Amino acid sequence: AGAQPTVSVTSVWWVKWPIAVVRPRWGDTQRLLVDQARAARDAVSGVNLDEEAAQMLRFQQADQAAAQVIATADGLFQTLLDALRR
Repeated sequence: AGAQPTVSVTSVWWVKWPIAVVRPRWGDTQRLLVDQARAARDAVSGVNLDEEAAQMLRFQQADQAAAQVIATADGLFQTLLDALRR
């Protein structure tokens, strides 16, 4: 919860009566700008955890498939080498 804005009565040379000017405190304005900047940054650079988990699962499955291909190729070459040694 922010502080209430400051109300000041100002007199300017071209107006014959005083006018009320509502000015937010500097801290409120600065806090608002920082919050907006952070929200803009997070919208661009945020990480979607569901998307990252799905990507990790795809890489894990690809790694398991590659390991299976290598194991099958190793077994095939061992069989060939055993056949040539006889």
